[in-house]
Amino acid sequence: MAGSARTTVSADTTAADPSSKILSDGAANVADGDIAGRAYELYLGRGRDHGHDEEDWLEAERELRRTIPAGAA
Repeated sequence: MAGSARTTVSADTTAADPSSKILSDGAANVADGDIAGRAYELYLGRGRDHGHDEEDWLEAERELRRTIPAGAA
């Protein structure tokens, strides 16, 4: 069509690897992969009892944020 401009948007993005994502809440920066690993250890320590994934994740997050000094990442 005459007189119409075509705009092309180009974005160079890559899918983020969740295991390398760093969360920051002011207490400490902890990678999701580290939290997942600790949550899995809690799951195994409980004898692989299903249904506690959210509880395990939150506990792992609390533990890791307590042990990593703020600003260390």
